[in-house]
Amino acid sequence: MILPAVRERLEAVLRHPAMEGALAALRSGAQHISLAGLHDVAKALVATYLAHELRRPAFFVTDSNRSRTAGSIMG
Repeated sequence: MILPAVRERLEAVLRHPAMEGALAALRSGAQHISLAGLHDVAKALVATYLAHELRRPAFFVTDSNRSRTAGSIMG
């Protein structure tokens, strides 16, 4: 779940044409997309948003444990 205050802050990013394209690609069956130009926490929130919109689980792969814990939103 994305909190309303956080969602408001991310609204411009979530409605960006590149994000809409990524969501459309996933809806049409793409198995993998790449997010670039975002900080780790923003990537995690965007990935969570995409999983929510698609109503399916997501797996987060990071290059290190430090990277995972720096922006972790998984319990």
